[in-house]
Amino acid sequence: MAAIPHIGGIPPNPNRPQIGVRRGRIPPIGRPFGEILSEQVRTPDGLRFSAHALERIETRGMDLSSEELERIGNAVASADRKGSRESLILLDHHAFVVSVTNRTIITAMGSEDMRSHVFTNIDSAVIG
Repeated sequence: MAAIPHIGGIPPNPNRPQIGVRRGRIPPIGRPFGEILSEQVRTPDGLRFSAHALERIETRGMDLSSEELERIGNAVASADRKGSRESLILLDHHAFVVSVTNRTIITAMGSEDMRSHVFTNIDSAVIG
C-alpha cells in the first residue's frame, strides 16, 4: 500500500478517513453551491428557482416583477390542484417549465427562445 500524501508538512490523521486523497482529489464539503442558492432564492409563496433557471433568467435579461412572480405562483397552485407534476407555464412573453411537485422553476425563456423549442416531459400547460 502506497503512503498517503499530505499537505503542508502535516501528516494525515490516522483516525480520520482519507477519502479521495490518494488520487489528489479533495472530497466535496457539504452541498453544491447551486443547490444552496436555489433554496435561498424563493418567492414569498415558497416557489424556488433552480440554478439552471436563475442562469437562464440572467443570461436572457428577463426581469420578473413581484406581480409576475405571484402569477407564476398562482399558476403552479392551479397545476397542483389538477394533479400536474411537470408543467409549462406561459406568462405574457415568458415561458417556464416548473416541477409542480417541488414548486421549483426548472428553466425559463423569453418569447424569442420559445419559437425554436419543443417542450418535453411536461404533463400540463397553464396560461398565467
